[in-house]
Parts: sequence; structure tokens; C-alpha cells
Amino acid sequence: MTFQLLKHIFRIVWFLAIVDLSKVVATNHTAKTQSDLYDKLFGESSNYRSEVRALPLNGRNKLDVTFDISIRTILGLDVKTQIFYLTAVIHMRWQDKRLTWNESEFDGIDTLNVGNSVVWTPDIMLLNEISDEPFSHTDVYRSKVFFNNDGTVIWTNPVTFKSTCQVDVTWFPVDYQVCNLTFGSWSYGRNKMDIKFKNKEKDKEMVYSDFHIPSGEWSLEGVAFFEEEKTFDCCKQTFSVVTFQVFLKRYPNFYYIYVFLPFISQMILFLLIFHIHPDQGDRLGYGVALLLNMTMYMIFLSDHLPEKSDSTPFVGAVFVTFFFLLSIALALSALTMHYSLRETPLPSHVHNLKVLVNKLWPCKNNDPGKSNVRPESKSYGSYDMEEVKQTSTDVDPNLDNQDQEEPIATRSEESSLVEKPGDRNRFKGWFEFMRLVEKILTCVFAFLLIVLPLIIGSLVTERITEV
Repeated sequence: MTFQLLKHIFRIVWFLAIVDLSKVVATNHTAKTQSDLYDKLFGESSNYRSEVRALPLNGRNKLDVTFDISIRTILGLDVKTQIFYLTAVIHMRWQDKRLTWNESEFDGIDTLNVGNSVVWTPDIMLLNEISDEPFSHTDVYRSKVFFNNDGTVIWTNPVTFKSTCQVDVTWFPVDYQVCNLTFGSWSYGRNKMDIKFKNKEKDKEMVYSDFHIPSGEWSLEGVAFFEEEKTFDCCKQTFSVVTFQVFLKRYPNFYYIYVFLPFISQMILFLLIFHIHPDQGDRLGYGVALLLNMTMYMIFLSDHLPEKSDSTPFVGAVFVTFFFLLSIALALSALTMHYSLRETPLPSHVHNLKVLVNKLWPCKNNDPGKSNVRPESKSYGSYDMEEVKQTSTDVDPNLDNQDQEEPIATRSEESSLVEKPGDRNRFKGWFEFMRLVEKILTCVFAFLLIVLPLIIGSLVTERITEV
């Protein structure tokens, strides 16, 4: 019984050893076959040179290269430097007569992968690239080259591009940008190599790669493809050029929350400057502090806009307009504060204007007769003014008049310093008039701060609808 069990185990082990040995032999044979194929295509006997352009299968002198691009992610658009960052996958396809073989001679091997330095590759580069150092196309495209036994060569590379982009900041931050990626060869003219897009009709969904990562700042609204011929100053021949056009739309929520809403709140707070009492010295300091805050917002905005631009930012013009508007409000507030503390009588024309405005202006005080000024009580020595006036006329008939002459005369002189009700109204006339002016200014600036944002909002909404 034990002998039979050992016999079966020996047979199983022997069978597994034979299977493993056959796999090793097959692997070595496949490796030898691929090596033979490599020697046939690129060995010394083949006379293949990677510096020589591929030979078309149709016998024509012009080589057709199919070009395609798939977006992985939009890294960003630096509006200030006007540089567009994009990660994409580049697909190139062409045919080379020298890279053909009969698969039956090499155990059915119909494909092969080699390094990009082994075979000839088209030097199709991004012509509007931003780079500090010179480089060749093999420094940008580093993946291996894949080709079939029929001579079809496929070269796929993930690349990060940094290109120029003409930015229009008129409607920042609800702007709509168009960036061009122009590809072409610096070595081969159109009579030697013609570049064509694989699918010029694909939409924005088809242009995404399988590993697409959405951008948090920009939305891809569409793409366009163009094939054209260009002549450069360096050469007389024409070159085949393809342009990949990207249409971008900015997500403006960041600027709405962290820039515009705080700025609007600063403008609303600025209206309180006309309600701070003139006797308090904090009015001007309050206004200057708010202007400094608005200056910080303008600096933040300028850091996100290009220093040189063919278009004027609409939001920059709005910020400057509101800044000067509130500066004028601060200057008017300083004037009203100055005149409200004057103790001279109101001129007749100013008094008439005050009466007229009180009748017509809807924002006037509900109780015009009520003064916000607390009447000042003046006393001289130990006498109140009213008591001095009463004492000076109160004479005791039982006393000697001579004894009363001097005190009465003295008190009569003191009674000349008494503030009469008319004088008291005279001193508070400027204050009441300036308070009325401040109410008018509050209504005017409140109207402007309401109407102007509504107009701006309607323009922005119309812009968003157009886009």
C-alpha cells in the first residue's frame, strides 16, 4: 500500500518537472526568436539607421504621420505670466517599410517593442513651448516604440506641456480663455512629412484620456483641431503644422466667496461713516481703515492679473471706481464734520436751503424740532444764568438802595453774558444742517452702492449666458 502511494507521488513530481522544463525551453525559444527578429531588423546586416527617415509603404516620398492628443488634466493657466500647463497623452502613428517581417518565420511574433533611440521617430514638437533649456524630441517623448509586422509604428507618450497662451482678462473672473497648442517638425518640410489629426471631429468627451483628472479651477468647454501649412523665417520650405485649440472657462466661486462678498461688506460698512458723531475723533480713522482694507483687495486682484495686457479688466475698473467713490465719501464726511462744529450763524441762503430740503427730501429727520445737541449750561461764579437775571431785578424795599447799587450793577454786567434761546439755536444751526446733509449723502451713496452692483451683476450674468 505504501509502495503504491510512493509510486503515484513519483509520477506526479516527474510530470510537473517535465511541464516546467517545457516552459523553460519554450521561453528560451521565444526569447531567441525575438532576438533573431531584432537582429534581422536592426543588426549590422540590415543596414538600418535610426537617423534616416522612415520609408512609406506606398512608395511615395512624403511620409504621413497621424497625430492625436488626449488630455489627462489641466494643471492650470497662469494669467499673470500667460502660461498654460497641460498634461496629455500624445499618440503618433506612421509606417516604415524597413520594419516589416513575415511572422511565420518567427513563431508567429507579430509585434515588437524597442527603445525610441533604436528606430527613427518624427521630431514633432510643441512649437509654442516655454522652456529655459534646449532639448530634443526624444527628451520629451521617452516611452518605447511599438510596431507591427506590417510596418505600422505606434508611439504613445504621456507629456506635460508648458505653452504660451494669449489671455483676455476683460471679464475676469468669469473669463473664457482659448489656448492653442501648435505642433510641428523643425527638420522635415511638408514635402517630406505631412502631419494629420486622427479624428478632427472628436468632442471634449473623446479628448479625455483614460486617466483624466478634472481641474478644480478650469472647466474644459470644447476643443478644436486645425491642419495648416506655415512658412518660418528660418527656412524657405513650408512645414506641416497642426493646432490643438482648448476652450477653457474659469470656476469663479473662489473669487465670489473670498473677494467680492467681503468687498461688498466693506462698502456697506463705509456708509456708517456718516452716522459717527462729529465730536468723536474716530470718524476719519474708521474711514481710512476701510480704505486700507479695500487697497489690500486691489493688491490681491492685481497679483492675479497680467501686468501687460491688451484688455482692461472689468473687475479692476469696478474696484477702482468704488475706491474713488468711497474716497469722495470720506472727503465729504470730513467737510461735514468740520462745518458741524462751527459756531457762527447760518447765512440766509444756507438757512433757506435747509428749510427747502427739509420739505422736499424724503430722508429728512422725523422730528426736525428735536435737536441732537445737548444745550450747554454756562455759569459764571456761583450764579446760574437764569438766577443771575432774576436776582438783578429783585430789590428789597426795606434795604438801602445804595447798598444794592453795586451788587445790582455787577449782576447786570453779568446778565449780559446770558445765552438767549435765539443764540442757542444759532450755535446748533450748522450742526443740524450738516446732519441733514449727511443723511442726504447716506441716501445718495446707498443708492449708488445698490445700483452699481446690480448693473455689474447684470453684465456678468449676460456674459455667463453668452459663454
